[in-house]
Amino acid sequence: LGDVYKRQVYVYTQNMSGNGWQVFGSNKSGGSKLLNAYAVCAKNIAGASVQQVFQQTTVPANSNGNVSVSCPGGTTLVGGGYASKSDHTLKVYNSTKKDNGWQVYATNSIASGQLLNAYAICLSSTNSASSSMVFEGVNISAGASDGTNSVCGSGWGTGGGFALQTGLDVYNLSPNEYNSWEAYAYNSSGSTKLMNVYTVCLTFN
Repeated sequence: LGDVYKRQVYVYTQNMSGNGWQVFGSNKSGGSKLLNAYAVCAKNIAGASVQQVFQQTTVPANSNGNVSVSCPGGTTLVGGGYASKSDHTLKVYNSTKKDNGWQVYATNSIASGQLLNAYAICLSSTNSASSSMVFEGVNISAGASDGTNSVCGSGWGTGGGFALQTGLDVYNLSPNEYNSWEAYAYNSSGSTKLMNVYTVCLTFN
């Protein structure tokens, strides 16, 4: 993939749909581009069911804003996502686990408020479960693309997220093997910027 592609396709929504995962992207180029969606599928978990909960906020004009949502009592967070605007005027720069829920931060670059959604994916099971979060950072040089992955010390990598400094655009967020997630970003700024890549690690007690 070339840098032009990376700068021209933006993911603005990713969340659970039925028993799977959906992703919406906006193509700023003059030709068709490929967009992949990845679903992490669990099996053989006694009494397991998964639900998605969400919370919405309005990010004020020309400002930063954030929203978080918590999993219901008796459930365990296994992942999360967000919904923003397709025109990239509401840019998500942080999508990560917060306690037993999910948080999303975004920058609104227009002169009116815009809606931002945070989604948490929550597991119910007859087995006692818990989740934690690990991360790995990577410095991305000006005008370059780079990425890394974060690996669970134990348990299963069931979800992933990122935190970006200004000037970075994520173009890949996906599972990497069974216990980690990876992310790649392009740096359109004139200086080196930091990206942190997060993995939600699920363990059964």
